[in-house]
Amino acid sequence: MPQTNQFRSIQVDYVWQHFCLHYDTSNITKTDFKNSSFQNDSSAFFESGKMIPASTTSKFWKKKELPILFRTNNHQDWYSIENSEVQFNYDLIGSIFFFLSGWQEEHCTHFDHYGRFPYKGSIQEQLGCVTTAIVDHYLAIIREALSTHLKVEINSLRNSQLFITHDIDFLNAGWKEEGFHQLKKGKIWSTASIIFKHLLGQDHWKNLLQLIDYETSNNWKASYYFIPTQSPYKGIANADYDCQSRYIQQVFSKLNEVEFETALHKPLSEKEFSTSLLQDYLKHLPNNTVGNRHHFLRLKQEEVNIFNETEIRYDSSLGFAEHIGFRHGTASPFYLYDFKKKKIGTTLEIPLIIMDRTLRSPAYMNLNCDEAKLEILKVIKESQSVNGTLTILWHNNFFFSYKYADWQSLFEYTVKESLSLGASCTTGREILNAHK
Repeated sequence: MPQTNQFRSIQVDYVWQHFCLHYDTSNITKTDFKNSSFQNDSSAFFESGKMIPASTTSKFWKKKELPILFRTNNHQDWYSIENSEVQFNYDLIGSIFFFLSGWQEEHCTHFDHYGRFPYKGSIQEQLGCVTTAIVDHYLAIIREALSTHLKVEINSLRNSQLFITHDIDFLNAGWKEEGFHQLKKGKIWSTASIIFKHLLGQDHWKNLLQLIDYETSNNWKASYYFIPTQSPYKGIANADYDCQSRYIQQVFSKLNEVEFETALHKPLSEKEFSTSLLQDYLKHLPNNTVGNRHHFLRLKQEEVNIFNETEIRYDSSLGFAEHIGFRHGTASPFYLYDFKKKKIGTTLEIPLIIMDRTLRSPAYMNLNCDEAKLEILKVIKESQSVNGTLTILWHNNFFFSYKYADWQSLFEYTVKESLSLGASCTTGREILNAHK
């Protein structure tokens, strides 16, 4: 993509729109923003179409080390005010656009075996900055500079939020894992009980009504993502339940009753992702469904544009499977860039930040609960520091479990720690409504 003046203007507009999502701009204008002198070091990089800039360094901002892209020196201040003009000495416009737009994913040529953009090889892995909300700090630098220069208050529009989500993959397979776990421990009676209950249609992981009660009793709210098909994809399972079943319909009713959210967990499919396919999936879910998360987080950026033609208004698929943190450099909801139409997209992305399997899986971070606590606390504090939205994903099979008992405790720790630091519990629909 050539780095024309028009493309730079698009980048400036894109950053301004996200600045307005973060801050109250009633005391400043877009002209104030555009009249600032932003260093432009990214021209050659964006012209090259490469995935990651070769030139990088770093610099501290209020005790937080931030990457500087498109540069190898960091001797200047972040900004200076001279001759009644704000001069940003590093390319914050190009850097914010790089992270938020998903430039590295759009220009990636090597995906993992599920077709996902991998953490390995990403700029976050290369620079060791995956647990830093880089974009939010960049925007804070711009805010401080403009506030100082114009001598006006520019207040944050955001308060810290906790977005609890559950992907519902399996409801009828718990007897195998739970039963085998108890059998290995020599717990014959509990093993027999698990198998017997499964035969009665009461599988150990068929726990959604119990999970809803558990969360409402704690005054937490959550969003539940359901897969509307049982058809596997290349040997990979989708759901093992039927959304039309009496049990799932009871769950839908209960979620609506307590004002939790029902959302789509878009399945893996041989069919090309299209408006008609998405509409078919939505027929199996309540008609007020507005959110989506792709199964296995297997979302490609161009697919987001298809949501615009359906009832889906937000997505929450964009987190690294292999590492907790900030895949797009932000702890805040944002809009992806539409590379085909060369403009900001209209589907809100609520980035996924912490997932249970990311922490636990031997293929990913492979942590025990004590180790995971330290990593989680680091991310919670970072999200809180920028008034971010901490999106956590805990699967239903990690609750009321023999095998995963410690991981329910870790969920409770994550929620309580976040709330104790001032976050408020929310749902995807509420986040969406706040951005309208």
